Amino acid sequence: MRVAMLAETLVSRGHTVTWWSSTFDHFTKTQLFPADADIDLGARYRLRVLRGLSYRRNVSLRRYIDHARIARKFRRRSRCEEPPNVIVASMPDYHLAFEAAQYAREAGVPFIVDVRDQWPDTYLDLIPERLRGAARLVLCRDFDKLRSLLHSADSVVAIVDQLLEWALEYAQREKRP
Repeated sequence: MRVAMLAETLVSRGHTVTWWSSTFDHFTKTQLFPADADIDLGARYRLRVLRGLSYRRNVSLRRYIDHARIARKFRRRSRCEEPPNVIVASMPDYHLAFEAAQYAREAGVPFIVDVRDQWPDTYLDLIPERLRGAARLVLCRDFDKLRSLLHSADSVVAIVDQLLEWALEYAQREKRP
């Protein structure tokens, strides 16, 4: 729960945090809330959850649709908010991270992407090698989104060097402090 730890640290230092997330718990595969909701976790700490689909398998069409749905909801709701001072988005979900990057650009605020997994490459790993070219073609818009969000980020971070190198290669940028 790196996001929760970061949020709690920021709040303890006097910052205001709005954490956008899904109502779906990826680990237990259950919906935590029946609908979109805003939950105040403290005086300067708000959780905004968006309802998508449930899914049983981590790599599945339903998860893909869930992520796209959450990203669309974020795009609509976030534009009604006062812009933050900075946006930190975790990836996956690259659909939501892409929308966060777009919002950051529109609002003129710094954008940080925290890379946690190699999506959408993970989809390709499950497809027989002879079909990967066709799959990459089907997912070409997704790969374009990935490149765009990683390239436009003010900072790309990852807890594992291998993930950071993967992300920097997509972003066509060098590692820097």
